[in-house]
This record gives sequence, structure tokens and C-alpha cells, in this order.
Amino acid sequence: MEDTILTRSRENKSVGDNKPPGDGDDIGHPHDPFLVSAYRAATIRHSASQDDTHILPRRQEAAFSPRRKSEEYLCRRYQELSEGNLPSDIFDFRLTRKLGEGGQGVVRSSECPGSDGFRNDQLALKIFSPRLYPSVERYEADMHRMGRVASIIAGIDQGNILTVQQFQSLDGIRLMLMKQVDGYDLRHLMDPWSVHRVREARPDLLREITASIVSLGPVQTRFLPGAALTIARKCLAALIRMHASGVVYGDLKPSNIMLTPYGEVKIVDIGSAFEVAATRFPFFCTPEYAAPEVLQHGECTERSDLASLGYVFIEMLLGRPVFSALPRRLRTEFSMPQEATTGIATDPDPRLIEEKCSLPERLWDLLPTYSRTLIEFLKRMVAARPEDRWPDAVQAEVNGQFGAYAYYQELVRSGLDMQYEHEFRIWFNALGPNQCHCESVTTS
Repeated sequence: MEDTILTRSRENKSVGDNKPPGDGDDIGHPHDPFLVSAYRAATIRHSASQDDTHILPRRQEAAFSPRRKSEEYLCRRYQELSEGNLPSDIFDFRLTRKLGEGGQGVVRSSECPGSDGFRNDQLALKIFSPRLYPSVERYEADMHRMGRVASIIAGIDQGNILTVQQFQSLDGIRLMLMKQVDGYDLRHLMDPWSVHRVREARPDLLREITASIVSLGPVQTRFLPGAALTIARKCLAALIRMHASGVVYGDLKPSNIMLTPYGEVKIVDIGSAFEVAATRFPFFCTPEYAAPEVLQHGECTERSDLASLGYVFIEMLLGRPVFSALPRRLRTEFSMPQEATTGIATDPDPRLIEEKCSLPERLWDLLPTYSRTLIEFLKRMVAARPEDRWPDAVQAEVNGQFGAYAYYQELVRSGLDMQYEHEFRIWFNALGPNQCHCESVTTS
């Protein structure tokens, strides 16, 4: 489920949950990419009313310029490809149903036939949209970034990271081929539905699941500390490999963390990832899960990824959103384009930044029943200043006093540890099969 990059809540980030935006969700926001074209058109009309003789030739020239034709062709070709109006095969792959769609593109199920009866139908093709970008040049530049990141991720053999198999161009539109998997993203599992479904479908398993994995919280499901720690440590393992390969993930959040029916945890959607050597600026971010320095300065490092994972961990334990300053209409996940790619600057909410900066000092009040080991681990994950966080994901895992493994050992000594992969499998068996997602359906 990797790619659902939603901008300004025009679409719900979660696959299969297409809630309409609330009334007035995006009205009047000067940085909303969906309003840029309307703003420009209004500016042209205003200028034309003052001096029609000067504006008309410019409009005619723009309408027939090679650049405008190139942009229109690219958008038209993307529309055709995303709707399945394409050659009978693409690079020997046949496309089938649509798996997900967001601001960054469309993901379609794909299959690869071979000889002697071979057929691989566990593939997904992401088609990258050019519509978010103000020019073909910006689209091309960002796709070069995406291609380099995809190449690095394809070379990482780590079970908690999505599998990338190919990155290609067709008529200027970029395509990324990935492994398709079944499962639920963490955002779905945070919904109370995931407990109510067990009560309805498998009441005999409800007691075991609520005692070992998850129960109903104030707003969302509340994960038990061992289950939340297992998910967080799997994400740390993925970040360790990505960071060691020179890649910052850039947009870690619940809908980009996927659990499979086999108890596996995977980080999906690399749409915001970038090479550390190339830039320090993310190309998309989700305000609720972005570190303070990302919102304030647009700068993102490996330690910014740690802060994002810390916010997710705390939300799992609380059973509700961590930050109250975030407007209710923006609590569905979406990603904001950054100026580095789109020319659209972010507009961070100062109240949200203030809550993030004060979070470490409030952890004892938020989580009063948890041990000092866990609180100190989380403080070093979400510290306001990057230099006060864990130096890297490795130390966050292995630190002997307050690292994630130290808290795991504490749970073992207390008799609170269990084989959570097995418990996750029991939970998924009770939930039943989900729609087939892919490791790229969250279009960030």
C-alpha cells in the first residue's frame, strides 16, 4: 500500500476510504496546489480587464507555446495510462485493476506472464502524475530523484522495506514496478473498526486480541506496549538500512506502515524519500508526523525520521492523535508538497510546532503508567532539537540503558513479552482478507 500522497485533503490517504472533503476545506489557502491554476487564471482576467490590448497576445502566445503543448501532452498521456488506455502490455507486464490513487499518481495491479505456465500476478505498477508540478522541468527533476531513490531501495535486501523491481519511462510518464502484497496499513488498524470487526466475526478471539495486541482507546485503537514496540522496532530496522544506504525516508506515518497477514511489518511508499548526498529538503511531508525542523525550515535528516516514528509510537500507545492543535479537518493523513519540488511553500501552523517542541516534557503526563525506560526512549525520539535526539536509528535500537531493545528486555523480565508476529496473524485471521494492497499504494 504505498502511495497515496494526498494534498490538502482532496482525497483520503487511506486506500478504499474516499471520504469527501469537508465544506470549505481548502477555500482560500494560498499554498494549495489545486488552487494555483485558478489563482493564475483570476490574475489574468484581472489584468485583461485593465489592459486587454496587452494581455490578449500573451494569452494567445502561451496557449500555443511548445512548453504549454508539452505540459498538456504529458497530462493527457498520464490520464490515458492511469485509466488503462495503453498498449496491450508495458515492458511485458499486463495491467489489471486499480489499487489506489492519490496526488502523486495511480497504482494498478499488474501481472507478468512467462513460459511453461509461469505467471507472476503479485506485482503493482505506480504511474507518477505530472499534475502536481508547475512545469515539465520540475516533473522531470523530481522523477530523476525518484529514479535514484528507487534504484537504491531496489538494492536493499531487508524484509521491512518495500520491494522495488523496475523504474521506467513511457512517453515521458514515469512508472515504478513493485511487489504487491496483502494486508492492512497501520492507519486502518488504528480505526476502532479493527476491534469491532473481531467482535462481530470472531468473538471467541476478542479476549485474546484485546489482552495481547489492541483495545479500544479514547478515539482510536490503543496498542499494548509490546505490540507497539514490535511495530516500532521493525520500522527502526528498516530505517537503519535506508539510512546506511544514504536515503532519508522523509514522510513516516501510519498509512505508510503496513502489516501483512503473516505478521510482517513493512515500510511502504518511498515517494518522499531522498538521497542525503543530494539534498536535505523533503519533497513532501505530512504536518502531523513531520519533525519541527521540517515544518520550520524545510530541512530533513535521518533524525527527522526518528521523530516521525516517535510520534507514531506515542499515538499507538495513547489511542488518539498526539497533537490537539491540528484542525479536525486535517487529521486525515495528507502530504504537503514542498517548495523544493513544486514551487509551493508550506505554511506551518505555529500551534502545531509549539506542541511538538513541548511534547518531550509532557510525556510523563500523557503516559503516566509506563516505565522510565520507555519514556526516556521516546524523549530521545521526539526531542525538539535534532541534536537532542538519538544520534541515529542504530543507537535508538541498541542503547543499553534506554534503547528500544532495553525496553524489550524489560518487558521480557516482566513476563509481558510474546511472539507478536503470531499474535498479529491471529488478529488478521479474525479481521478477514482486506482488499489487495501493494507496497506502493500510499501515494504519499
